[in-house]
Amino acid sequence: MKVETRIVINTPIEQAWRALIDFDAYSDWNPVMRKMTITPHLGSTGLLHVGPPNALPLIVPIKVQTYNPSEYEIMWSGNTPKLLNFVAQGKHRLKLTAINDECCELENSEAFSGIVSYALRPLHGQICKLYDLSNREFKKKVELLR
Repeated sequence: MKVETRIVINTPIEQAWRALIDFDAYSDWNPVMRKMTITPHLGSTGLLHVGPPNALPLIVPIKVQTYNPSEYEIMWSGNTPKLLNFVAQGKHRLKLTAINDECCELENSEAFSGIVSYALRPLHGQICKLYDLSNREFKKKVELLR
């Protein structure tokens, strides 16, 4: 199952990029990612605390798979033992694309695989709404910094 969302942000791409890789501030704008302990470098590992606000978070080990500042792209995935990948795996990708000097587009996507991805299919619409909400909150935060 794949989730793909996009939003136009009225701020220069460099400013949006700095906010996008500020993992300590994700909980300020992302309703599901409550805490991230990772540095934005290829191969770095950390923990993602994920879940709705009124529930106990699921703590997922993650690893940065792609970190390309010149292309404004970062992707991380679950860093679980390979034996568990058949159960659940997610690859979360964030990419910014310049539209002009004062505007960019955020692509926020995730590819889910494993047995759990089949269980998530009926929730696809709700999951997309959460990604859209986080995009809007990120847009609000970044545009206020201008």
